[in-house]
Amino acid sequence: MTPSLERDDGQFKIRVMKGLSLTPLQLVSVLVGIGGLFALPDIARITESVPIRARPIYRGMVLGLTAVGLNLLLRHADLTSFGHAAFFGTGAYTVAVLMQFYGIQSISLLIPLAAVSATLVAAFIGYFTLPHEGLYFALVTLAFGQLLYSIPRGITELGGTEGLN
Repeated sequence: MTPSLERDDGQFKIRVMKGLSLTPLQLVSVLVGIGGLFALPDIARITESVPIRARPIYRGMVLGLTAVGLNLLLRHADLTSFGHAAFFGTGAYTVAVLMQFYGIQSISLLIPLAAVSATLVAAFIGYFTLPHEGLYFALVTLAFGQLLYSIPRGITELGGTEGLN
């Protein structure tokens, strides 16, 4: 669905997605707020006089993006996914393996590689799960989630049940 203009209660609103229409001022406020959240860790590094811890900010942003993805599935697509964390874990393990075994330390390289690996896994899983609906979709995503959970546990080079340090 593409954004479209609509008139509601005498105001022009931009329809962002099904069930979400914003006035231009609200849309600009949301975009500025999201940009501010992404800039907050950099601001924390610059302002040393105000102690802002960057790690909880990063963790909150990552978990927030995961929650947004789950919200899109549950609210807008009416699909219950039990394997949603598989993509989160795929990206995390990609970064951990690249850092530990290949010595890559560049965050500007690690983040895109994590996104690409998670996208490839999502495309593979999506090929098998998208034909299903309702309970069957939930069960197939649960099965793939458990499969991706058990893969690193069975590989001793990845730390087995202890995981990577």
